[in-house]
Amino acid sequence: MYGQPFMFTFKGQKTFKTNIGAAATTLIVISVVSYLIFKLRIMFCMILFDQSIYQQNLTIKLRDFKLGFDLAFGGYSDLDPKYGSIIATHNVKQRFKNETTGLLEAKMVYEPLELVRCGLQHFNYEKKNESAYEDVANLLCIKEKKYLSLGGAWTTNRLEEIQIVMKPCENKTDSKTICASQSEILKYFSTVDFQVRFVNQYFDFNDIQDPIKKFIEDRYFIPVQTNQEPQLS
Repeated sequence: MYGQPFMFTFKGQKTFKTNIGAAATTLIVISVVSYLIFKLRIMFCMILFDQSIYQQNLTIKLRDFKLGFDLAFGGYSDLDPKYGSIIATHNVKQRFKNETTGLLEAKMVYEPLELVRCGLQHFNYEKKNESAYEDVANLLCIKEKKYLSLGGAWTTNRLEEIQIVMKPCENKTDSKTICASQSEILKYFSTVDFQVRFVNQYFDFNDIQDPIKKFIEDRYFIPVQTNQEPQLS
């Protein structure tokens, strides 16, 4: 008998089966399967939710003009055409899925904007008699307010922005404007203070009837630095 394996048996069987044990095993198997189905359903719903958010980000547009927003910009005086001009564009970047490659791609659309003197009718602000509005009247405004659509970021599925550029004069054959020399243009732009005005809002807790108040934000003065090289970050 030395070295021979031995084991306990019940009525000649290695295992002992009862109705209670079978029921317990069945309950354990059902519980495990139910848990797996529950987790898979959550994961599947999260995928559908992410896809719905992705689709919404491609279609949602924020029309800031309808919320009372407007923008004015320019210098203390008009730019002499022989030195340069101010141009503005409405840029839209939209990411979409390429059905062939399965990868995300980006499409950029640039829309040139028509600029007009703000005056009393082209700036979306009701209190024209405020002292802050005197500066706005002499600045430039975007004529078509439907392009005052802003929102998103460079990493989101949709980005809408307004790009404002002070463009130096360039001699062209189809233009009657004779540009100043490069040194004169640089000297001129170094004296320009570019101003930005826009309609901002705050919540007035003391006025329950009309708590949202508007005001002209006038804290931004941007000096043009022509001798500064762009820095890479």
